[in-house]
Formats: sequence, C-alpha cells, structure tokens
Amino acid sequence: MKKFFLLLKTVFIISITNAQQGVAINTDGSSADNSALLDIKSTSKGILIPRLTAAQKTAIASPANGLLIYQTDVSPGFYYYTGSAWSPMSSTGPQILWNYWTTSGNSLTDSTINFIGTTDAQPLIGKVHGQQVFRFSESMPATIVGYQAGNANTGKYNTFFGYQAGAANTTGDGNLFVGQMTGYANTTGRQNMFVGNYSGVSNIAGNYNQFTGFQAGQYNTYGSENTFNGYQSGWSNTTGSWNHFSGMYSGNSNTTGNWNFFDGYKAGLFNTTGGHNYFSGYSAGYNNTTAHYNQFIGYQAGYENTTGTENQFVGPQAGRNNTTGNYNFFEGHSAGTSNTTASENHFVGYHAGLNNTTGSWNYFNGQYTGAANSTGNWNFFEGYKSGFSNTIGGHNYFSGYSAGYHNTTAHYNQFIGYQAGYENTTGTENQFVGAQAGRNNTIGNYNLFEGMYAGGANTAGSSNTMIGYHAGYNNAIGSYNTTLGYNADVATGALVNAMAIGRDRPFLVVTTGLVNLHDEEELRFVIGHELGHVLSGHAVYRTMMLILIQLAQRIAWMPIGYLGLRAIIWGLEEWFRKSELSCDRAGLLAGQDVDAARRSLMKLAGGPQLSELNPDAFREQAHEYDAVPDLRDSILKVLQLQGNTHPFAVVRFAELDRWATDGSYESILGGDYPRRDTDRDARFTDEVRNAANSYRESWNRSEDPLAGIFRGVAETGVRAASGLFDRLGGNNRGGGSSSGGNGDN
Repeated sequence: MKKFFLLLKTVFIISITNAQQGVAINTDGSSADNSALLDIKSTSKGILIPRLTAAQKTAIASPANGLLIYQTDVSPGFYYYTGSAWSPMSSTGPQILWNYWTTSGNSLTDSTINFIGTTDAQPLIGKVHGQQVFRFSESMPATIVGYQAGNANTGKYNTFFGYQAGAANTTGDGNLFVGQMTGYANTTGRQNMFVGNYSGVSNIAGNYNQFTGFQAGQYNTYGSENTFNGYQSGWSNTTGSWNHFSGMYSGNSNTTGNWNFFDGYKAGLFNTTGGHNYFSGYSAGYNNTTAHYNQFIGYQAGYENTTGTENQFVGPQAGRNNTTGNYNFFEGHSAGTSNTTASENHFVGYHAGLNNTTGSWNYFNGQYTGAANSTGNWNFFEGYKSGFSNTIGGHNYFSGYSAGYHNTTAHYNQFIGYQAGYENTTGTENQFVGAQAGRNNTIGNYNLFEGMYAGGANTAGSSNTMIGYHAGYNNAIGSYNTTLGYNADVATGALVNAMAIGRDRPFLVVTTGLVNLHDEEELRFVIGHELGHVLSGHAVYRTMMLILIQLAQRIAWMPIGYLGLRAIIWGLEEWFRKSELSCDRAGLLAGQDVDAARRSLMKLAGGPQLSELNPDAFREQAHEYDAVPDLRDSILKVLQLQGNTHPFAVVRFAELDRWATDGSYESILGGDYPRRDTDRDARFTDEVRNAANSYRESWNRSEDPLAGIFRGVAETGVRAASGLFDRLGGNNRGGGSSSGGNGDN
C-alpha cells in the first residue's frame, strides 16, 4: 500500500512539472489554461474557501494582503484583507465586485471612505440609455440634474434641474433652471432664473430674467431683465424687456412691449407691444394691446383699453370701457367706467363721469359728479352730485353740493354754491353764485343771480340780473329785470318794469312781465316814456342825487349839515318824481294815443283786469289823494313818498289826463315846442327854475294842508340843487360822457 501511494505522489509531481507550472484539477483530463496557475473545472462541484467566524477572522495573525475567507456569523459573506482591515467582498444579492455597491442596498458602509464618484478631476456623469441625466464637474462649476439637462453646457455657475432643462445652453452662465424643459433653448443667456415646467423654454440670449410658474415667459427669446411670476405670465413675450408680470396669465400676450408692470390675474392679458404701462388688479388693462404710459389700478380698471395712451385709472372698474381715449384721469369706484374714446377728462369720486362715452375735456370731482354725462365737453363739475344729470351739455362750470344737478343739454352755465342751478335743464349762459341761487331755473337763459337764494324761484325768466341775498327770489318767468340788494324785488313772480340805461349809447330794458301786461299801443307809450329819460339826461342827475344821499349818510352825525343836505335831497326827490310826469308826457307824444297811455298807468296800478278798472273812478281817486282834509293823512302821505322816485300811478294818471286835455298836448302836436338846435344854449339852472315854477303851480292847485308848508322848502331845495349842479355839471345839460344811470317806468 505504501508503495502505491509513493507511486501516485511521484506521478502528481511529475504532472505539475509537465504542465509548466499550471495545475489542472478536473475530471475530463484537460490541461490547465496557460494563463492560470490553478485551473479547477467541474460541472457539479465548487471550491470551498476556509470558513471562519468573525472572531476567528480577527484572530488570524498577520494576514496577507488579499487573504480571502468566508465569514459564517455576523454579516456573513466573503471578506478580504486590504492590507489594513478586513472588507466585505459582497452581501446578499448580485455581486458588484469592482465598486462594492449593490442595486438592492448596502450595509456596513463608512461615510469617511465609502462614496460614489471619482477620485480624480474627471466629471461624474450619469446616463440613461446613453443620454446624460446628471453631470457634476470640478473644472466646470455647474450642477446639472435631469435627462439631457445642460447637455451642451460649457457655461459656469449654472444650476439645471429637470428634464431637458437648459439642454441647449452653451456659454450662458449663472442661470438657474428648475422644471421640465425650463430654459431649453437658452444658449448664451446669462443670469436667468426659470422655475416651472416650460418656463423660459424658448429663451436664447435673454439675460437677467426671472420666470416663475408653468410656461411663464415660454416664448421669450431675447427679452431681458423681465420678471414673470404666475401661470403663463408673459407667455408670448419674445423680445420685450424690463417688464414685471405677476399673476396668472398676467401679460400673457406681450411680445415686444417694454417697461410694463402688470400685477393681478390676467392683468394686461392682451398687451402685445404697449410699453411703460402699470396695471395692478384683477384683469386690470385686460385688453390693452399697443397703448403706452397707462396706469390702471383696481379690479378691471381700464379693462377694455386697447390703444388709449397716457391714462390713469384708479379704482374698481375705473375707466373699464375705455378703448382709445387718451390723457384721462379717473379715480374712484366706476369713475369714467363707460368712457370709450373720450380724451383729456379728469374724473375723481365714486361713479364720477360714470356714463361718459365720448365727452372730452371734462373735470368732475366728487361722488356722482357728471354721472350721466355722455358726450358733453369742456365741463367743470365739483361737489357731490354736481352736474349729475348732464348728458351733452358743454362749457359748464358747476361747483357745490348738487350744483346744476338736473342740467342735461344746457351750455355755458356757471353755478357756484349749494344747489345753485339745481333744477336747470336746458337754460344756457346763466351765472348763479350762492347757495340755492337760481335753484329752480329750468329753461331760463342769460341770467345773473348772485347771492344766497338769488333768483331762487326763477324758472323760465331770462336776461335777469339779481344780486344780493334773496334778490329777485320770487321772480318766476319775468325777464330783463335788474334787482340789486337784500330782498330786492321779491314781491311778484313776473316783474313789470322798464328802464333806460346809459346816455351816449343808451339801451332800454323791458321785462317780460311788462310786455305780457301791455298791448302794442301801450308798449309804445312805455318806450316813449323811457326815451324821454334818455333825451332829458335824467340819468346823470339821478346819479348826482345818489351821491348826495351817500354823503348825507356819512355826515349824519352832524345835525346841521345833515338836515341841510336832507332838504336838498328831498327837493331833488320831488324833482325826480316830477320828471316822471314829464316823461309820461313824452310817452304820450310818442304814441299819440291818450287811451293807451291811460290804460298803461291803470295796469301799473291794478294789473291786467281792465274790465274791473274805471278811468273816471281812477281820476276821482287821484283827486281824493290830492285833497286829503286831515293833516295826519297829509303827513302820512309825505312819509310814504320818502325815498320813492315815482309818484303813485293815480297821480300820474291825473296829471297826464289834465295835460292832455288843457291844450298843451294839442299845442305841441301843432308844432309849438322848443327846437333841438337851441337846446345847447339852455342852462340847466334855467331848466330847474322853469321846473320850480311848474311845481309851484301844481302845489298851488293842491288842496293838501301841507302843500303850503313844504312849498318853500322844496323851492329852497331846488334853488340849492340848481347852484350845486351848475358847479358839478356845468352848462352842459347832458353831463359828462362817462356818466350813466337809469330811469324806471
């Protein structure tokens, strides 16, 4: 047996030698591979590595580098000695012998020594199906994660996250693209931030842009320094720059517009090339396309604006329907909301200019001011509901609470004060100044009412001048009236009056009330009366009398001087009353109708009901007035005349009737009267003396007990006046060319 073993041993040694140092262990007798020192081959068995516990492994003394064992207990598996420590060769699952990581997870890793990456300067690249999915490089400071993200990138300081994010970027640097295809076409654009799928997808060379939101700035190519924040905000922008769009769809259609600020849902949605616009609010500037320099702030402010430029709309729906109107300023809820093409309007206040469409050059300031205005131009309305109902009226100025409230189509009115011209509808060219001045005027024209409640009841009266508190308050339809002073002429609703104004170029004023009261022949008498004032120069001397009255008021503290002046004034007043009698004669000469003259005087005294008036009774009344038997009645009569420039109508009737029947009237008609060519040589003092003689005759005829007493006083006053006028007025009976005044009928 021993001999047989020794024989086999000898044969084995010989086999190793013959195999040229390669040993083959197999069952088929094949030789060892030339590259292998040991070639073990089997189809049914394996090789068994020494099996040790963890403790036994650790107990191996001076293990050689590469020593291999199989650990049977804690974390079982193959371990090899690295020269300094035992390292696991594998764990459960597929073996990754070259980097020691498995696809099903790893254990016992040491963060100080275990990592995925490179130990040299080469970039770490991850690929899927041969396409880059991430790239980390030391030499190119960029962070790129995503399929084909930054695929061609050579730019520095870029961060691309997402599918094809920054896929075409070459030298663009400092970009942050986050989201699917964000910055996809960017090549040289730098320092852009695109966050959101497809945001900035078309950007090529645009710089310094910030797009946040799905498809924000999707078609931007070369536009720079834009901020688009919101779903599809700045979606169509191509080369527009310096824009700020914030809100879903804000600036969605903008292409090349620059310097725009759109803030709010769909703000500036359809803006394409318009620039320098500021839209803030839900759908503010929604339809703006190419307009510039607009500021719309508030819900749907400037919603319909397309090409209107340089407008400022502030407030919900302010200027909502403006399309092409320019240079408008609307501030307040729905201010100018209906404006379409009108320009250069200023509306401030809730519903100010609410219905204005094409009216331009208007200024409305206050709640509901000019709310109904549609096409009216050049209006100024200031105050709560001032000009509220105006539609097409233009060139109006209304200032005050509800001033010109009902004005609709009237033009060229000026209403200033609380409810001034409140009821005016179509009355034009009126000026009402004061609280409720001309409040009830509706269709009256060419009126001047100044003072609180002045002309307050006027409705259809025209060409009136009423100045003072309550001046002409009760006049309703009377026209061509002039009332000056506190409560002046407020007794009747249709004033009956006529006056002559001026001297060198005089004109007559006849009220509507007087025209309505008289027939044609009676009006001829009235006009002749007024022309008598003009031809006699009464206006000048009445002005003199007013000056003396003012002087008397100033020296009232001097009893002697005051009484002297009052005597002169009393004489002048009596002279002026007598001048009315002279002008009655002039009126009769002009009309040459005694009955018409009598009817006119009776109407002035008792109204239009001539059927109730009897000329004989009227004449008898005049006689009774003149022949008062009682001294007390006489004194009362004198007091009633103080300050009056007109005698009572019955006195005028009696005097005119006497003159018409005593032969004087027929004498003049026959040609016996002074001629104008001799009038220049007449002195005013002579005329006064002649008048005094006439007055003396009338006083001598009077049966009044006081007539004799006052006869001397009046004569003294007339003589004093003649001397005074001789000094002030000279010999020219007409007076200076600048003098003026009026004589009332």
